[in-house]
Amino acid sequence: MATLAGMDLGYGSQVKVLRTNYLVLGHVADASSTAQAYANVLEMYNNVQTAAGAKDLLADYIIGVNDNGALAGAEVDPTSGTDPRVLSAATSLTNFPVLGPVAEALAAASGLPAEADTVAELRRGYKILAVLNVGLIDFGAAFVAGDAIDTLGGTGGLAQLMQSKLMTAQVGGNAEVLDFTEVMGDITGATVLNGTATLNLSNAAFNADYVSAGNAAGTAATTFSTASAETTVVADTCGLISVISLVQTV
Repeated sequence: MATLAGMDLGYGSQVKVLRTNYLVLGHVADASSTAQAYANVLEMYNNVQTAAGAKDLLADYIIGVNDNGALAGAEVDPTSGTDPRVLSAATSLTNFPVLGPVAEALAAASGLPAEADTVAELRRGYKILAVLNVGLIDFGAAFVAGDAIDTLGGTGGLAQLMQSKLMTAQVGGNAEVLDFTEVMGDITGATVLNGTATLNLSNAAFNADYVSAGNAAGTAATTFSTASAETTVVADTCGLISVISLVQTV
């Protein structure tokens, strides 16, 4: 997440304008899409954008979507493990952070049991004051091109709807997460991610054979490749959600 602007307040508190990006990854339905595999793919995606000089498109989090063979399918959770950047969107679309670890990783790190893995139990050290804007794009093949997604979410527009839902959350106290129900409904709509994904997160390239960029051995990092359909990013199967929010540390 990039800090676009900031302001110091009394007693060390700060208000920041943040840009938080969420990669929506379409892939074939598979029984072993681990959190580590998602995290590896997220790093690979960021490497693509860094190499292109597109640092504004670097993703902070990743959301898995199982392709149904023709159109975008439903959100899917990792089958095992947790990672601070991997969202369990199938479990909850109403618990998306704009800063810091996802709830599952935060709960595991704090030693809290699964039943305490809730917004009410987890404190993030910030509150979201406002949603200023929301943008969505649909990627072409290999993440090298994109198309704007113009969707409303609601009759007043997606950003307005997210701000209003944030306000309803603020009725009960500080709002630390966002509700992505309509956002994901828009981006997985039949006219948006309508390619047929071939990316397979159980492929060894994303697991046992994965090589991170900048490794100590100097070995070439794993990249997306058209040599195998399972490591190929097909056009109209992935997207990016970008949220501009006003956040105060507490």
